Amino acid sequence: MLWRLQNGAYRNAAPRLIVLTIGVNNFPDNEAEEVAEGIKEIITWINKNMPKTKVLLIGPLPAGNTPGEMRRVKYEKTQAIIRDFAVRGKYLSLAGTFILPDGRLDPQRCSSDGIHLQTAGYEAWAKALKPVVDEMLR
Repeated sequence: MLWRLQNGAYRNAAPRLIVLTIGVNNFPDNEAEEVAEGIKEIITWINKNMPKTKVLLIGPLPAGNTPGEMRRVKYEKTQAIIRDFAVRGKYLSLAGTFILPDGRLDPQRCSSDGIHLQTAGYEAWAKALKPVVDEMLR
């Protein structure tokens, strides 16, 4: 993502808002601290090079079907680190949108692989984002 920001047309596009949902694909190869550091690098670049662009930071979507799974542990650790990164924007946790009270991913919203969303998940994601995006664009 950072390479694309640095080498693409994003800076010239000058978006008012970027929704940054990123990191889960790094879970197999990187520790939570490394994932968070990558997210921080992206936000730092946006803040420096796109001064009029706000960031809605989500980080990785909830992952891992159960609380003890490696992806869930890394999700929780990553979220704990990144929640203070939204310097010119806002942090939004989507845990309550996708994680049931017993700690399992909602099978109505998340696929059985513990990573991808179902149609209902995309709908829930959009519903959770809409009021925040609307507020940030005012």
